[in-house]
Amino acid sequence: QNLPDHIQDIDLAYSIEAFVHSPDASVYFEQVSRVLDKNGHLILIDDFLTTPTLETQAYKNTIADFKKGWHLGSLYTIDEVSEIATSSGLQLMKQQNLTNWHPKNRIRDHILHWSLPFCFPSYKQSTYGLSLVGGDARWVSLRKNWINYQLLVFEKRR
Repeated sequence: QNLPDHIQDIDLAYSIEAFVHSPDASVYFEQVSRVLDKNGHLILIDDFLTTPTLETQAYKNTIADFKKGWHLGSLYTIDEVSEIATSSGLQLMKQQNLTNWHPKNRIRDHILHWSLPFCFPSYKQSTYGLSLVGGDARWVSLRKNWINYQLLVFEKRR
């Protein structure tokens, strides 16, 4: 969010599973654009919403648990991220869905999902408990296609 002034003229920047933790996506892209050379590239690999919002309570609760449990500040759709990046001079050049590379049927995930409310009655009151809730919410969101794990490549145009 606040890169040092001496960092500049970068050809390639990457962010793997860190973008969603940015408290302000606009500032994130402004900072990256500031340090990238013209035609430089930014590679993002992270979680992105598949739709801006669904009106179901299950969706709202699960996404809220994911955001809170994993301290997310920038969970957007790819279209929203592309629009934010464009305002900073970065153009989306490539997108690849990597969701299928994530295991979605591990036994431990099923056990955690079904035992979390029973085994950890005060789970939302501790940092560790919240991280379990966030991880479970991410797992549910991936399985329900509410989020996807994506590779995005942006190029600086100005």
